[in-house]
Amino acid sequence: MGQDVITSAYRKSKKPLTPAQLYEQEKLGMLSSFLNSINMLTDPGFKKYATKMSAVNAAVSYNYPKAFLYSEDYQPDMKEHLPGLIKLNYPALVYSRGDIASPDGLRISRDGDIVTFSWAARQQSQYCQHTDLASVLVYFPQAKRLLIQQKAAQRHELGLEVKVPQ
Repeated sequence: MGQDVITSAYRKSKKPLTPAQLYEQEKLGMLSSFLNSINMLTDPGFKKYATKMSAVNAAVSYNYPKAFLYSEDYQPDMKEHLPGLIKLNYPALVYSRGDIASPDGLRISRDGDIVTFSWAARQQSQYCQHTDLASVLVYFPQAKRLLIQQKAAQRHELGLEVKVPQ
């Protein structure tokens, strides 16, 4: 059973990181930090996909390819690292995966301190039940504040309103 493996001890490199390595480090740090901050959603949402890793790491791995927006000043072969050229693409991030069907016709609007989520009715099926529960995440990147409501509404309610602090 198993295989014996002998490796040398890790030694920190004395070479400075290249700009490309610094950008990769920055991206991984941004994404990991955000997904860790919402681990109450990513832990159950990615638990099924977390083989040999944590649920948050599974979420990072899944989201990484589409998680970033690049400034027009960013070039992959830049000769120096300039912080702030890469940002998270929040609308593209996924905090839960599974077999439950996504809502059809999802709309989000804001009026003052109320954010309204609404969706279209859908025929019940194995993966779409009227009693499915919606969880929502509202994030304010400039203030680095988030509002999470878990199990906030059932699918058959066709929407919910969330009061956000000003």
